[in-house]
Amino acid sequence: NSDYPTNPTCQYPKYPDKSFLPPAGPPKPLPPADCTCGSPWVEQVAAPMMKGDLDVKLIVKDAFHDVSDVRPFHLPHIFEPTPGSACAAPGPDCRMNSTTVTMPIYDLKDLVDTGLWPITASEMRTKFKSRQALQEAAGLKDVNFTETDGSNAGICQSINQAAYEWALKHASPVALGRFQKYGQKLSFAEDKKSGFGIMGPTWIHDSLTYTPSQDKKTVVVQSHYFTTANKNLGDVPFIQTVGYHYCKLLSPARAMEWIYVDGLKEFYGFKNVTETAIIV
Repeated sequence: NSDYPTNPTCQYPKYPDKSFLPPAGPPKPLPPADCTCGSPWVEQVAAPMMKGDLDVKLIVKDAFHDVSDVRPFHLPHIFEPTPGSACAAPGPDCRMNSTTVTMPIYDLKDLVDTGLWPITASEMRTKFKSRQALQEAAGLKDVNFTETDGSNAGICQSINQAAYEWALKHASPVALGRFQKYGQKLSFAEDKKSGFGIMGPTWIHDSLTYTPSQDKKTVVVQSHYFTTANKNLGDVPFIQTVGYHYCKLLSPARAMEWIYVDGLKEFYGFKNVTETAIIV
């Protein structure tokens, strides 16, 4: 929790560090001193993918927070170059420091602790600085928001595809072979754009979806995304929501659990295993 940090290695810079109401106060009990600061996957893979093929030195810090929290607000931010300024041009000399915010969501059924439901996060709600904001901070001019983010239905999709590929690459040979023979493979649809409802952006509650194909051999994963155009290189009051790209992400841990457990239930569960196979 970056509002009341207990792990001295996190060093997460808070933004905007403001609240409409008095702050909620520290969690009870406080997290342990060795708690995870944020998502390494978001920092090391997802955030660099958000920038696209931009040639810059990007340093990202992620923190776990409730993305709907307003006591205080938690928003992604580009700290370097400072808002209102930019690198002279993209390249190895362009250094960028940015933050992201992630909220892992877990299935309430796991509280029953029967082993029947996944124990990994069903989705990660992650707030990024937009591709447009990153490109403009790198020094690019006249960046087209519609092309980079507004109508770009492939960014979250590509990040989720990467999570699945990571899991396939790191699964054991035995588990991978079993999954390739019996498992329901994952495929990834283009991102679906979230709109506004009575309570604001619907992205928060528009869940990452898992839709089986008609023959059940494939499950299609689809993310929802929400974007806002950048303005003045981010040099605006925090209440102006500029330069954001939000994604519903597939956790690589969920992808791994799918390969080992949940992706096998349809065709390799007890209802499909022969008596001989059970004895063996």
